[in-house]
Formats: sequence, structure tokens, C-alpha cells
Amino acid sequence: MSKIDVQILPMELSDIPTVGELTKRAFEQDAHTVFKVHEKGGQMEDELPTPAIEGWIGYGPDRCRVIKAMVDGEIKGWAAWGLYNLKGDKVLDPAEPSPEPLDAPINHPDFPADKSLPKIKQLDHLTSGHLYTMSDRLCVPPNKVVYCMSIAVEPSAQGQGVGSQLVKYAVDIADSHGASMWVHLSEDGAKTSAFTKYGFESVNELEFDLDEYREKEVPEGRDRWGKYKFTFARRPAKK
Repeated sequence: MSKIDVQILPMELSDIPTVGELTKRAFEQDAHTVFKVHEKGGQMEDELPTPAIEGWIGYGPDRCRVIKAMVDGEIKGWAAWGLYNLKGDKVLDPAEPSPEPLDAPINHPDFPADKSLPKIKQLDHLTSGHLYTMSDRLCVPPNKVVYCMSIAVEPSAQGQGVGSQLVKYAVDIADSHGASMWVHLSEDGAKTSAFTKYGFESVNELEFDLDEYREKEVPEGRDRWGKYKFTFARRPAKK
């Protein structure tokens, strides 16, 4: 597909309904998201980050940048980027243990999950335990870090440079502060070039079989849910 002209602007509160619908369309083929909606009997928006956007905007630009990608006056994508220690004033407490290596086994109270819990809760604990552990390993003093809290692109605009521009916005911030970057990628997200083109590389993965957490019959048209993989990708700081 040919590239399109993309304008990156701060998101406004009035954009949230539009962004919410865009995000649902972007994730309606994501097996992990669809699986959780099916098993919980809820709605797609219950499993998406849209309700958090207002709070992220409220954090202010020193802590979080919530942006939208505009194409011909329409929102075609958005992202939220967290900013950690960009001023460099956080230092590691000598009394605290050194951070674990990025590829070390996950050691978290929710990982592996408590087998007495409902299976869908076990899955939630598994994925959140992985996310929180890796976040703690990467966002640690004296590191300066820019990290992706969420990103979504309108399906009809994917492959046209929208995602790349949303990432470039954050790359420019990171490079101007000598900061590293990380992102927790969905399975489809890991297949795109929006991150790899800027030097992101996988540092840790979580793969699991969705069918091991299934309690309901699979939807008509499916034999099984299959395996799913989350990828933690990191971009080192540019000196």
C-alpha cells in the first residue's frame, strides 16, 4: 500500500468516543481479546484500554503523551506513551536488589496463576504477571524510559505508515533524552514493521494455549482457539 500524509496531534477528551470505536475495530480479530470477551460474556470495550484514556490525558505531558494520527481530518490511529525518569533524577536505592535480567524466568505472585481461580482469572493473572514483571525490570532507576501504554490503528489504514508515525513521535522524545523504549506487543502487533524499523527487538515472550483456559464451547466456525503469544520488545537508548 502507498503511504499517506499523517499529522500527529495531542488527543482531546472529545476524541475518546471515536478512538474507542476505532480500537474495537482494530482488536476485533485479536484472538486473545475475542477469547476473553467470549469467556466472560462481556463486551469488547471491557477488554480494551479506552476507559483509561481520560486518566492518561489527565497525567499531563511530563508523565504521559496521548496522541492521535490524523489523515484528511479523520482519526486513523492513536497511542499513549508513558514517560519514566526523563529528567534523570531517580536513582537506584543501594538497599534495593539489582533488577533481574530481561530474559530471566518470571517471578511474580500472579505467575503462574493460582489454579483454584476460574480459568479466565488464571489467564488474566498470567498475562498481568508477565506485564508487571517486565515493566519493573525495564522501568528502574537510573534508566530513562519511554514506553508504550497502548497503540491502535484503523484496520483500513494499516500498512500505510500511520503506526510508524505514532511510534516515531515517541522515538524522537526518547532520543532527545537518551532514553530506552519498550512495548508489550499483541500477536498481530509483533508482526508489523512499525516497531522493528526503529530498532525494537524482542527481549521476552509469553506464549500460552488459549484452550487451556477455556470453560465455554468455542464459537461456531472454530475448532479451537489455539496458541497466542505476547512479545516484550525493547529499543536501547541512543547515546
